[in-house]
This record gives sequence, C-alpha cells and structure tokens, in this order.
Amino acid sequence: AWSHYLLHQFAKGEKVARRALQAAERGLGKEHPTTLTVLFVLASCIKDQYRFEEAEPLLQRCLDTRESVLGQAHADVCSSLLYLAACIDTAGRPDDAEPLYARCLDLQGRVQGAEHPETLRTMFWLAYCYHKLDRDAEGEALATRCLEIQQRVLGPEHPDIESTKSVLSCCRS
Repeated sequence: AWSHYLLHQFAKGEKVARRALQAAERGLGKEHPTTLTVLFVLASCIKDQYRFEEAEPLLQRCLDTRESVLGQAHADVCSSLLYLAACIDTAGRPDDAEPLYARCLDLQGRVQGAEHPETLRTMFWLAYCYHKLDRDAEGEALATRCLEIQQRVLGPEHPDIESTKSVLSCCRS
C-alpha cells in the first residue's frame, strides 16, 4: 500500500490498505503499531484523493491511538499529527490546522530535533498556514528561520529550499 502511495497511485494504495487493515485488526489488534501504520497509510491515500471528510476521522483515530499506545514523544505521533493538520488545512480550515501544526512543530523539536528534515517540513507548513491566516509577520519569521536551517543542514540546492523561498516571498508581499 505504501509503495502505491509513494508512486501517487492513491486509489490502488487505498484498496490494498483496506484489505491489510482488516487483516491487521483481526490478527494483531486495533492498537498494534503495525495496524496503526496500515491505518495511517489508508488515511493518507484517502486524504491525497481529496476525500478529507473521510480521511480526517481516520487520521484522528490513528493519532489518538498512537498517543495512547506509544506515548506523546514518538516520531509516529509526530507524523500522525502533521498529516492530520495537513488534511484539515488542505480541506480549507487553516484556523483549525494552525494549532495542530504548532503542536507538531513543538513535539518534533523535542523528539526529532530542531534541525531534523521532518521538523523543517512542519516549520514550512506552519509558515504557509500563517500566510493563509493573514499572519504574515509570523509566517515570514518562521520561513526565514526555516530557510536558514535548511540551507545549512540540507544544502543550498535541496528542493525544499525553493518552496520555503516561495512562502517567504508570499509573506513579504
């Protein structure tokens, strides 16, 4: 299912993930980490088909269960939180997504480190969310910080840098 997801074959990934989720829930239980990974993949495939109302409760369930089973300070909790925020944001609700992005950024900074690529990706999305909320001063400050770290850690030619520059430009205009 994840291979289909990575190839942007979301409908195929969804089909495989649905079957895998049924098997994992029966064989491993609903709270097993493997079951939660399959649930996450299923929700991600659905989200990226723009079926946000269907994906959101699956992502929320995945987040809640991962927090309960793994504890809050876990990389899988960070991933669940980021994808839930992105689902809500892409569905046109940046007001609801912003506190989730902020919580995710704080958690990732503690769990993965302030310069981890996933932390930088969340920093980018929060900056962009600030721009959508007309909070451009906050977006500019965060995008500037993100860009400085990206250039140092990822290197000046990394593709994420162009996206961050674009958000920075939006916040400045």
